[in-house]
Amino acid sequence: MKFYFLKKKISPNHPQLLFNGVPVAKVNNQNHLGLILDSKLSFCNHLSEKIAKAKKNIGIIRHLSRYLPLKTLNQMYKFLVRSHLDYCDIIYHEPAVINLPPIGLSLTMLMENVERIQYQAALAVTGTWKGSSRNKLYEELGWESLSDRRKCRRVLQLHKIINEETPPYLSNKLPRPRRVQHNATIATFPNIFCRTNRYRNSFNPDAISSWNTCMSHFIDSPSSRLLKKHIFSLFRPSPKIMFEIHDPLGIQYLFQLRVGLSPLKSHKKHHNFADTLSDKCSCTLGIENISHFLFQCPLYTTQRASLAASVILVLLRNNLNHLGNQERLYLYGHDSLNMNDNKAILLSTIKYIKDTKRFNA
Repeated sequence: MKFYFLKKKISPNHPQLLFNGVPVAKVNNQNHLGLILDSKLSFCNHLSEKIAKAKKNIGIIRHLSRYLPLKTLNQMYKFLVRSHLDYCDIIYHEPAVINLPPIGLSLTMLMENVERIQYQAALAVTGTWKGSSRNKLYEELGWESLSDRRKCRRVLQLHKIINEETPPYLSNKLPRPRRVQHNATIATFPNIFCRTNRYRNSFNPDAISSWNTCMSHFIDSPSSRLLKKHIFSLFRPSPKIMFEIHDPLGIQYLFQLRVGLSPLKSHKKHHNFADTLSDKCSCTLGIENISHFLFQCPLYTTQRASLAASVILVLLRNNLNHLGNQERLYLYGHDSLNMNDNKAILLSTIKYIKDTKRFNA
């Protein structure tokens, strides 16, 4: 078979190729070591296949999220979903587009389709509702965006090329390095002149630009391990701890409150739910937000008394009784408390939510 890479709108007339007198068939797509190449190098077919596989596994995670602990679901996502999207990501990656404020960074349509898969996986792992903030979900789980991840992986791959951990033909394509004046051990490269956005987004120009920026943080040439730790620290948030609580349904309730989209009327009104015309609580004494639900609503006085008794006991033991009415304490615990005390507070919050039956379907 024959295969052409061609971006021209009008395809030139190539002569017919023969093999032992038999015409060689022309194909528009070719699977090469798991990477589906098309004649325009758009990678649409490759990503469509990977996204389809990832979606099937997200369905499995969503089903099992009612039974498995959060840590296991997180690992399942990385092994069963993200691994498909990571394959050849440094090749198909398209950097985010920089727009004027207030838009800021935006992804190309193809990269947005990939990012939506991670968002769907985050919804499945946390049990939150569609419409929840993508950034808040990533912060809760400690996930970097896939766009940032691909950017980091390009820099790490360039580090391997520079240190001759890859075939020589890759390093031969790099421009001549220049040395940083204050230290001759770190090599940077002149930015590659690009006439088109297509070339600017390709591996060498984009990775070299990111590499030059990253190297300004180092005095000596970093090892692969040190570089990986540094570059991911720039993009990967620290996950919010659940203190080894194994209560899948209760954890889902906490996540819904944390990301700001739950059955509470203030959340639903903010997201324009058709069945929520007002954010007023059923008790008519205030807006049904997290603070009202936890501390004020008279409909749940009995359940609140049990919650307060459990939490105050922990706070008094640690001389932190002044934190008794801080909603963050009930959702995240407190840094000055040990794991067992934080676990007790979150379990008390989960029990309160369940006892009120406010979050029941």
